[in-house]
Amino acid sequence: QANIRGKYRIYDAELDPTGHYLMAAAGGGGLLIYNVDASTYTGGGRAQPLNPDALLGLIDEDHDGTDDRILAQVKLPDDYLALGVGGYFERAQDRVFVTGAKLDCKGKPLAGSARLFVVSFDSANLKATTLLRNLPLPGNFARGLDAKNNIAWVAMGEGGIGLVDTYLQHKAYLAAQVRLPGAQNALDVLRLPGVAGASTRALAVAGQFDIANNRLLNAKDATTGGFYVIDADASAGARIVGSLAVPASRVAASGHYAYLAA
Repeated sequence: QANIRGKYRIYDAELDPTGHYLMAAAGGGGLLIYNVDASTYTGGGRAQPLNPDALLGLIDEDHDGTDDRILAQVKLPDDYLALGVGGYFERAQDRVFVTGAKLDCKGKPLAGSARLFVVSFDSANLKATTLLRNLPLPGNFARGLDAKNNIAWVAMGEGGIGLVDTYLQHKAYLAAQVRLPGAQNALDVLRLPGVAGASTRALAVAGQFDIANNRLLNAKDATTGGFYVIDADASAGARIVGSLAVPASRVAASGHYAYLAA
């Protein structure tokens, strides 16, 4: 167990494939990279290993006031808030995709402020980063995403679900868009494992969302959101093939079951 304290609200997080690093969308703090490998501090490779209970407090061996387990911070341009995060470690590339938006003085997302950012990392020096792409998206905010096999599925608020071609990540572009009924706010999307010879399928959820406080609104009002199954293939494009009137802010899946979180 560990507790890494910081001054930003965490909106989303994902482990890298090694399980050593945690990527986090930290609102106004941008993208944060954490070292969550306890053995870094408690293992025998250190001259003076820490006790496991030390992981629950501040570890600040360089005395800079910040927990040493926060390895890197990447602020987004133009005061954008980081709302979603997804790693991409394919084709010998270390990339992190970040979704975001800008808020007005009342904490509401600004029209047309949905963005997808692509950040490149140097695996030998996590503080060395490059912003490869700042892609405007047709929505008031962008939140959940799932990036695999050169396509990033993105929940784009009132813009619905977007499919972004990321083969050339510095030239990533919106290749397809699926608007949800009633202009519902798409909040999260999950691409399902592929089946050879079959179309690509994803799950998405929608609802009314308070970004400033990171919570779903009116969860019991079935008219405010829903659960959607989206199918995409080269011939028919992307389209909704199933739905339930269940507002939610996050979706996960295991086998033939989907799990929705308010």
